[in-house]
Amino acid sequence: METVKMHLAVAKWPSLIVQAGLASSKREAARFIAAGAVMLDGEKLEDKETLEPYLPGDTRMEFLLRVGRRSVRLQVPTPKRSA
Repeated sequence: METVKMHLAVAKWPSLIVQAGLASSKREAARFIAAGAVMLDGEKLEDKETLEPYLPGDTRMEFLLRVGRRSVRLQVPTPKRSA
């Protein structure tokens, strides 16, 4: 399984799916979401607009993103803290 490192500055799911290499366009990614073919850590994505895998209280830095039969492990860099 491929591992992709990315920052979650992307505003919407279709953009993130394209950047992860699981769709060729944002429109195709949106169709995958509408068809129920996109899962994050085993849970189906229902809203293509909001990017909610990384909540402020969530300490996970790795997620499994699956589109159909293809999947990638997303690694989110730990935020740098100022001293």
